[in-house]
Amino acid sequence: MIDSALILRQVPHEGPGLIADVLDGAGIPYKELLLYSGDELPVELPSSSALIVMGGPMGVDDFDEYPFLSGEVELIKKAFESNVPVLGICLGAQLMAKALGAAVYKGDKKEIGFYDVTLTNEALDGPFFSGFPESMKVLQWHGDTFDLPKGAELVARSPLFPNQGFTYKNSLALQFHFETTLSMLTEWLGMDENLEEIGALGGGSSVEGIERDAHDLIEEINGEGLKVLGNFFSNG
Repeated sequence: MIDSALILRQVPHEGPGLIADVLDGAGIPYKELLLYSGDELPVELPSSSALIVMGGPMGVDDFDEYPFLSGEVELIKKAFESNVPVLGICLGAQLMAKALGAAVYKGDKKEIGFYDVTLTNEALDGPFFSGFPESMKVLQWHGDTFDLPKGAELVARSPLFPNQGFTYKNSLALQFHFETTLSMLTEWLGMDENLEEIGALGGGSSVEGIERDAHDLIEEINGEGLKVLGNFFSNG
């Protein structure tokens, strides 16, 4: 039974979002470590806690610029060894894959916006996605991807990225963003570096298109996210 959670934040604008809402609703206390501000990682984690690893624009091997990344990998390894459930979002999922010895690398193309993912039979039969449709829209914002780690089960795939998430023991790694609220996405879309990134995509991608899709889709996606997150914290 999870009785506390530790949230690792890589950058100011990628906060826990709906994750915090689910924790508050379940009465589970949590602490956020702002790694970008110099907060230090713990040496160990309580066995009854959960570790939440958020996203960020950096790569898993950018140790020189972001030295806390190596400490995160080691902490994730310790969590796996101690059977502490880990939830990784985007970069967090990639760090989980690296901690399990899988390769993490740049994909052929970036996914930014709303894309379809297909859930695997293992996902639909498992504790986190039971009762979900086989295919659904999700919010993506990434260019890197990972190989499926040894001992993990694939939970989602897409045409551009065959590995969109996995489970490992009682842990869940998701390449896509279930935690992002409309206000968070609006903040992301107003950042200069993100505007440049979207502008470089081509192929009809635009901030206006993402905003339009968000108003049509975000409520449903947030509903699905609340279910998955609730399942994670109740099954950990």
